[in-house]
Amino acid sequence: MSNEEVIELQELRKEKDIQSRKVQSLQFEVEDNEMALKALLSWKRFRWIGFLIALTAFATILLFAYLHLKNIEETDSGLYQNFSDTVLSSISTVSIAFALMLLIAMAIICVVLGMKLFMELGDSDAARLMAKAHSARNYHIELEKITDRMKILKRSLYEEEVKLKFMLPRLNELEGKEESWN
Repeated sequence: MSNEEVIELQELRKEKDIQSRKVQSLQFEVEDNEMALKALLSWKRFRWIGFLIALTAFATILLFAYLHLKNIEETDSGLYQNFSDTVLSSISTVSIAFALMLLIAMAIICVVLGMKLFMELGDSDAARLMAKAHSARNYHIELEKITDRMKILKRSLYEEEVKLKFMLPRLNELEGKEESWN
């Protein structure tokens, strides 16, 4: 075995170690990216529940206010026939005022949660711009980032594996010569 082949064998062994580490590192990054994708999907899964709960509460309060308004309308407000009509009218008046305040608060909450849901899960340009303006996380922007990063990582991994694959035959040939020489 010549000195050039010994030097080449040492360089190929170093190169093989470096390429193996690169491949292993890229494989870990691909796995991390896959985990980030799973985390993003689980983050998206139940984002709408808070908005649905607020919307249900809004509808319940609206129904409550409507029923009390109907109750006030059914009783002649100027002609109370007995004490129970007076009490019922007073309770309905107080509860309708309370219900209307809650209704306004729930309407504001529903609008805010709806906008937040739109920013986080919307795919339109407006949703993406709102998410950027409010520094919110947008599902589709994050998904594009992860898939783009995944494509780049898989391409790099493939290239490094090909480099390693083409290096191995010459390394095996030189190691075979080294064993026969010893």
